[in-house]
Amino acid sequence: MSAQPNTKFAPAPKTTVNGREMSFKEQLDQAAHDAREPDEPPKQNPIIEKVTQYIPAAAKILGNPPEDKEEKISRPGIPGPPERPYNDAQVEEFIRQQHRSKGEDGVLE
Repeated sequence: MSAQPNTKFAPAPKTTVNGREMSFKEQLDQAAHDAREPDEPPKQNPIIEKVTQYIPAAAKILGNPPEDKEEKISRPGIPGPPERPYNDAQVEEFIRQQHRSKGEDGVLE
């Protein structure tokens, strides 16, 4: 066992002020004041961190700003529109003929 205090727990509250002992009420008031104004910023809920890690769009709703990633994924350039097949004009004409041959009720004549 070491003689040093364990740092996992909060520091012991002050029991004396200006050379006199604090009353129990004063100790409670001091503890409440310390609890309201913690020294370090509060950590966010770990569940929210996991959700925003897997669903980046949820960060806007849950209030967790995404962390800047140093490794950016390089994507190849976005390709243009696909090339039309060689028989596209034939297919287009066939569809037009089918459309023209429909009657007013939508059935092929």
